Amino acid sequence: MARSMAPRILALALLAASTGCLDDTASGSGDGVTGGGASTGESADEGGSTGAGESDTDGGGGTTSGADETGLTAGSDTATGADTGDMGDPNACAFADCGARGSCMVRNDGTAVCSCASGQVAAGLTCLDCTPVAGQYDVEVASVDARVILTAGGEPLPAVQLESASIELLNPASGERVVLGTTDTGNLTARVIPARYHVLWRWRAGQSVAGNTHAIIGNLDATGTGVAEIDLSPVTISGRFSFDHVDAQGLQTEYGRVWLRNVGSGDEVLLGETRYGDYSAVVLPGNYEIHYEGVAGQDIAPANRRASLGPLSISADGGDAQVFDIDVATVAIDGSYQLDGGAPPAVDVENARISLRDPATGDEFVLGETRFGSYGVRVVPGQYEIIYEGLSQGTAMPINLRGALGMLDTARDSGDIAIASATISGAFSVDGVPTPADANDDGVVQLRSADGGVAVLGNTAQGSYERVVLAGSYEVHYVQDTAGELLPVNADAAIGKLDTGDGVIDIDIPTVLVDGVITIGAGAPPDSDYDDGWIYLRDTETGDSVLLANTRSGGFATLVVPGTYQLIYAVETAGGQVPINTEGVLLDTVQIDGDQALDVDVPVSALAGAIANVGGEPVGAERGSVYLAPVQGGARSLLGSTADAAFAKPVMPGRYLVRYGADVPGAVLPRNPDAPLACIELGG
Repeated sequence: MARSMAPRILALALLAASTGCLDDTASGSGDGVTGGGASTGESADEGGSTGAGESDTDGGGGTTSGADETGLTAGSDTATGADTGDMGDPNACAFADCGARGSCMVRNDGTAVCSCASGQVAAGLTCLDCTPVAGQYDVEVASVDARVILTAGGEPLPAVQLESASIELLNPASGERVVLGTTDTGNLTARVIPARYHVLWRWRAGQSVAGNTHAIIGNLDATGTGVAEIDLSPVTISGRFSFDHVDAQGLQTEYGRVWLRNVGSGDEVLLGETRYGDYSAVVLPGNYEIHYEGVAGQDIAPANRRASLGPLSISADGGDAQVFDIDVATVAIDGSYQLDGGAPPAVDVENARISLRDPATGDEFVLGETRFGSYGVRVVPGQYEIIYEGLSQGTAMPINLRGALGMLDTARDSGDIAIASATISGAFSVDGVPTPADANDDGVVQLRSADGGVAVLGNTAQGSYERVVLAGSYEVHYVQDTAGELLPVNADAAIGKLDTGDGVIDIDIPTVLVDGVITIGAGAPPDSDYDDGWIYLRDTETGDSVLLANTRSGGFATLVVPGTYQLIYAVETAGGQVPINTEGVLLDTVQIDGDQALDVDVPVSALAGAIANVGGEPVGAERGSVYLAPVQGGARSLLGSTADAAFAKPVMPGRYLVRYGADVPGAVLPRNPDAPLACIELGG
C-alpha cells in the first residue's frame, strides 16, 4: 500500500505525566440519613490481608461513616428522618496529617483527602515529598505493631467463635485492608506499615454481636502509639414487617429480605426476612437506608431486587433497645408491550426481555418478555428506567443487545411499554472504498447509545447491512476482528454519529497510516522474545487501544482510525534492557489526523539499590515485594523482594510511588497488601 509520508514527528519525551414507610414506635430516633447510590456489600474476610478496592470510606472518628450528599426521605408522613443535606463528617480532617505545606479537604461523600503542595503527592491522609533520584535508591520497609482493644459498653466482647467479628485496618492511602484478628480470640494485633488507619468491624457469625459487615468504628494511628482503644455502643433494634400495613408473617411464597445500608461506606446489616413477621438485630449506631430485596413472589411482595425504602437513624442516645416497624409500600403495575403502536410478534424467534431499573440504587429486575404481549407485577412505588434486551436476531424486533426505552413512573404512567423501532441499511466502506470481502481482513460495526445500549450492525466483510434497531441517535463504533491489510487495528474506535431517521446510512471507516522506528534509550531494542515490550496508542475518552508493535520489531507501519491518543509503553517480558514498567505514558497527546511517521523512543534509566527491613530480619518464609506505581496513574511494576539483597532494574524516568505488598506475611514483615512507602522522581 503506497502512502505519501508527512514530516516525521519525534517522540522522545516522557511526560509526567423510591418510596416506603417506616413507623418509629420508640424514642431515640434521630434525623434521617442522606442517601445515594448503592452497591453490593462485602462479606467478612478471614485471611491475612485483603487487597485494594475499598472506596468512599468515611474519614471520621466516630463509630460509623458519613453519608452521601444526595437527600432521600421516606414517602410517608410517618417516616422517620428528613433530608439533612449532609456534606460529610466535619471532623473527618482531624485524622489527616497533610503536613505543613498541604491541607485537608472533606469531599461530599464524607471522605477526607489531602491537597498537597508542588513536589508532593497525596497518599490518602498524608502528603509525601517526592525525592529526586539519580539511579541509586535504597528502600526502607519500616513496620510497627498495631493493636486494637475492643469493649462494648465497657465490657469485653464474647470469647465465642460463633459470636464474633473480624477486625481490620483500612488504609485510606490505598484502600487496602489488613486483618488484625477476630473478636473471639481477643488478639487484635498485626505488624503494619506506619500510617493512619480506619478500624473496620466485619461481622462473621452470631446474633449477640453487631451484624454490620463494613462499619468504621474508629481510627488507629500507627505513626504514633499504634494502639486504639474503642468502646462500642451496639443497639438492639426490633420491629414488625408488613406489606402495605398488612402483617407479612406467614407469607412463605411472597417474601423478601430487609437490610440496613450505610451508603457512604457500603456497610450492610441484614435485619431478616419478611415471612417471619418480625426481626431483631444488633447494629452499631449510625445513619442508614432501609433496603428491600425481593426473594419470592410478585402478587404481594415486590419484585424489586434492591429498593430503597427510606432513611433510618439509629442513635446510641436512644438506648440499647429501640423499636422500628418496617412497612414495605407496594403498587401493582401492568400493561401491554407495543411495537410501533401494535402488538409485538408472539414467537420466541422475535422476542425481547423488558426490565425495570431503579436509577438511585442500580436495582434491575425483569418484567417479562415481549412475546407474551403483556405483564403484571408488584413493585415498590417509584420512577424506573425501562430497559430493552433483544433476545433474537429476527427481522421484526430491534436487535439491540441493550437499550433504554424511557422512564416509568408508577404514580402517573399507565404501564404500557412502547417500543419504537427503525429499519436502517447501508454499505460499509473503508476510506471511501468498499470493505474487503475477506474474513482475514474484517471488523465489526456497532451502534452505541448514550444510555449504554449496544446494537451490532454486522461485519465489514459482509459489505453492507440492514437491521431493525431501537429508534434514536447513536455513536458508530468500529471494532477490529481480524484486521489485515486494509482495515485499521483499533480495538474500539468511535467513527461517527448516526440517527435512525436518516434512512439509508452508509458507514465509512477512515484510516491513516502511522509508521516509525522504535528505539530503547535512543539505541536499538533487544531482538529477543525474552526482553520485549509493546508500543500502543490509547484513546482516553473511549478506552480504544491500537497496538503498533513489539519493541523487538524495531519499527511499525499500522493503519489507525484518526483521533487523539496517548502513546503508551508496556513491558511484555523484562529481560534486563527494556524498562520494567507495566504501563508508561510516553506522550500524553498524539494527534493523528493524516498519514504520518512517529518515531518512538522509550527512555530508560538504571535504578539500583537495596531493600532494608527496618523492623528486623524476616522469620522463616516471610516475604514481601516492593513496587513502583506511576503517580499519574497506571499499573504497578515489580522492583524487588525483601528476600533479595539488592535490585537493579531499567525503569522509565518519571515520578513514582514506592509501594510494599506482603507475599508471605508473618511476625516481622508488615502484613499490608499494597501500602505506599515513599515518592521518588527518577531522572533520565
